[in-house]
Amino acid sequence: MRKYSGKEVSRAGDVLIQENIAEKDHAAYEHAMEVLSFWRSCHEVPLTQAVKLLTETAKKYDDKAVVAKRLKRTPSILNKLRRFKGMTLRSMQDIGGCRAIVANEKRAWKLVRDLKRKKDFRIKDYITDPKVDGYRSIHLVSDFSNGQEGVRPIEIQVRTAAQHAWATAVEIIDLFTGQAIKANRGSVEWQQFFRCASDQLAFIEDIPVYNQISPDSLARELFIRIKDDTKPDRQEFITKNTETLYVLERRLNILENFNAYAGSLKAADDHLAKVAISGYVLLEINLKKNKVDTRIFKKEDFAASTAAYLEAEKRALTTEGLVVALVSTDAVGGIKEAYPNYFADSSVFLHYVSASREAYRAYNQSDLSRAFKKMFG
Repeated sequence: MRKYSGKEVSRAGDVLIQENIAEKDHAAYEHAMEVLSFWRSCHEVPLTQAVKLLTETAKKYDDKAVVAKRLKRTPSILNKLRRFKGMTLRSMQDIGGCRAIVANEKRAWKLVRDLKRKKDFRIKDYITDPKVDGYRSIHLVSDFSNGQEGVRPIEIQVRTAAQHAWATAVEIIDLFTGQAIKANRGSVEWQQFFRCASDQLAFIEDIPVYNQISPDSLARELFIRIKDDTKPDRQEFITKNTETLYVLERRLNILENFNAYAGSLKAADDHLAKVAISGYVLLEINLKKNKVDTRIFKKEDFAASTAAYLEAEKRALTTEGLVVALVSTDAVGGIKEAYPNYFADSSVFLHYVSASREAYRAYNQSDLSRAFKKMFG
């Protein structure tokens, strides 16, 4: 693949966000896609360095931490260019990204502080100040070496298990329903549901070993805290949020829908569970046909995987319901744990939603139900 200048890279992004460019000027479209693929591949070496740093640091604070990397998918790149006027393909900071998923916020912040001691990072704290949609995480961006070609910015995300479960559920809904909850677009009820779920999971995270106890035990602990919280304003907020989540969960058929999505992609689960090589898997998920095709590449065949990914993304941009992704097979913690959205695996998220539902039922049937109904109508 030939090299392209920074101006050519920026120009390629401008071309690709033009409406119907593939039909209006196919040659320009093909060239721009080639440039985008080149620019994205330039982030693989620095991304590998970032993953090494993140893995070594994360394991100091959580020996069960899951670490994964990804090169940003073309639809995500183009959506971001359209949303943020003035941004260019060349200036985008998160084309190469990796994440660490740890047990709780305490470990997350220990990991972040250690990373800051080792390298100069620009940090955005979406845990203390969540995004409008409910997204919670800590983002760190720094430059990593790309060999003789200089440096590239790489984004590191640090999340808790609950925050990762929430983000995975959002991605699954966006994939299967065609909404864009991550971009603050889509059904009002779905957006409200995920905002409430985000607040609820943040509350659940205050429960000791919340991610290690049974659904019944979690529901019981949640019920006790709703009932006995010593701060009236906090109790009122949590109670109302729990009720709203319960109503929306029933109205949107959350359990039924998520379980159906997971069942439709079971082929990916069965096949990828057997992958043992170190390298990459190209996933082509046809949501209309509930079909998953996979191609496996060894690590030394990155150039071939990139070329195949480019051709698959061209098909996806013109094929309704086709989602493609290139994922790493050596994700720390396992492929499914690192990329649950591509398995439509929302089991962890549903565990928390189910516990919240049972806690609400117990609360509403308790002796406090009359006061509860008086308070909220």
